[in-house]
Amino acid sequence: MTAQFYEVLLHEGHHQMLYSTPLEPYFETIKPRPEGLHGNTALERGYVGTWELDDGRLFLIGLYGYFGNRLNSLGQGEELTVEELFPGSGGRVFAEWFSGTLRLPRGKQLRRVMVGFHLYEEELLIHIEKGVAQGSSVIRNPPPPPVPEHVLKDVPAFLLREDTDDEE
Repeated sequence: MTAQFYEVLLHEGHHQMLYSTPLEPYFETIKPRPEGLHGNTALERGYVGTWELDDGRLFLIGLYGYFGNRLNSLGQGEELTVEELFPGSGGRVFAEWFSGTLRLPRGKQLRRVMVGFHLYEEELLIHIEKGVAQGSSVIRNPPPPPVPEHVLKDVPAFLLREDTDDEE
């Protein structure tokens, strides 16, 4: 497994990275995961959800994914949509199945990870119960410890480069 693509949350008028996967409990307890979702090592779940917090309520408003086992006339995978999972929804579904914490990374990236999501300076945590926000909190992540010099001596310089948020 490698670092995973994040979900997206429309929150306070901005699209933000979301390090939570609110659709997974739906697949685990209510409806089985659709067969044939095409994933890869950076997207093992096979889709990216777009979510919205509207008046304290969590909604699924978009999905990006493809079925590898259902091909269209051009030989491309059929697109996964909100309507596919929730017929008659009009593409917007209240996430009443989700109780948990939405994690929104903020600030400078502190560490790239090979499994899961990268680590940022802080995270906004929005606590959700049956699709309704119950409050929020912020956690600050400590910087990672420095790597000892003896470990770095044989590492090529390009791998030691620090990424900054203002690079273009």
